[in-house]
Order: sequence, then structure tokens, then C-alpha cells
Amino acid sequence: MRVALVTGGSGGIGAGIVERLALDGFAVAFTAHSDAHAASLLRERVRANGGAAECFPADVSREDDVGRLFEEVHSNLGPLDVIVSNAGVWPRARVCDMSTDDWDHVIATNLRSTFLVCRAAARDFRARRYAGRIVTVSSGAASRGAVDGAHYAASKAAIVAFTKSLALELAPDRILVNCVAPGTVDTPMPRLGMTEAELAERARSFIPLGRIGTPDDVAEVVAFLLNERLTWMTGQTIWLNGGDLMP
Repeated sequence: MRVALVTGGSGGIGAGIVERLALDGFAVAFTAHSDAHAASLLRERVRANGGAAECFPADVSREDDVGRLFEEVHSNLGPLDVIVSNAGVWPRARVCDMSTDDWDHVIATNLRSTFLVCRAAARDFRARRYAGRIVTVSSGAASRGAVDGAHYAASKAAIVAFTKSLALELAPDRILVNCVAPGTVDTPMPRLGMTEAELAERARSFIPLGRIGTPDDVAEVVAFLLNERLTWMTGQTIWLNGGDLMP
């Protein structure tokens, strides 16, 4: 059984990815930092459907937590085959009102965690001479920017560049590194500052396919990138948004 690690997996897009990978036969380790109840419900839901999942509490913006996380996953589930670096936050703030702490928190949670988790995975794969897979998660905000979210957009744009750079570094090891950049997805995150009516209007007015995405839509693309038959694609970003953005 292949082993996957999904960071930020207890809710939203991350939970959708956890459930899809479990259905695909992975033993899925996922992290939860602040919502132990949601993590427990997800684990039991996966197991009730015949899958294998285990939650590992961790703050993946902390180097010591990431080191401990990889050791615990290896001890409990076995060597990792793939990782999905998904942990992220978007507390709304305009630049003129944004504190340095606000900026640092988002950059640490979104970007530093991606670096730490991907570095740990790359070291592990290389040490084992194993052609593993790494998927990062960016956002359409990386291309278009975001009112109330300069820190978020900056972190997500950096993830795209980081993905390209890491893919080049790891190509000689046949380790594939790709990125998914979702648009508006039906999770709590876009509801911060938007009503249900505003979300519906956005879908009608701005998304050519006429609806916002679902976690399952994103999970489907992640599953594609982790397919063992996919062997000649690396350093790419898939912009997934119903036609809302075509960089």
C-alpha cells in the first residue's frame, strides 16, 4: 500500500484530498493543527468507507514539528511515497492595516511550511533513491492578486516559483514536483468576507462553467498528478478554476 502525507488535511480542500487518496488505495497520513474534532471525524469517515487514514497533529511551519512528523509517519505507516503540501490560511487584511505579525503568520503557514515539508520529503526520497511525488497547492490569487490578501497572494505566487525550482533540482532523481492552483472552492475560506449570495453571483458572473469548485474537483487533479503512469510531467502548475482564470 502506497503511503501519502497531506498537510492541512482536516478540512476543506485538504479533507477532499485525503478522502480521494484513501479511495485510491493510499494509506493517508494527514496533519491537523487546530481542529482535532474535524480531524477525528475525517479519520473515522475514511475508515468507515474502507480506507486507511491517520491524523498527526503538527504545526508544519515549525522545523522541529516537521521532523517529528516524518519520523512518526514512517514509524506508524511506513516510508512515504507521495506528499501533498496543502496547509494554508488567509486572514483578511488590507496592506495599510496589516501588521508585521499578520504578514509573518501567513508567510510562515503557507510558504515556510511548503519549504519545510518539501525539503523533508526531498531528503527522504533521495536518501532512499526513490522516485517519489510532491504536489504543492497554490491559488489563483498567485496570478491575479487579492484585495484583503496581499500576504496570501504573495505566499501562493512564491509557491509556484518554488515548485518550478524544486522540480528542476529533483529531476535527475526522477522525483516529480507539480502544483495545483485552485480558484474559488466551496470551503470556509472564501466565505470570510463573502455572503452565500455573493458567492453565487461570482459563479454566475465570473466563472464560465457557472459554479464554484468543490474539494473533490481539486482532489481529482491531485490524484491525476500522483498517478504512477504519469512519468513525464514536472514543474507544472495546473490552474483549476472553471475557466475563471487562464494565465
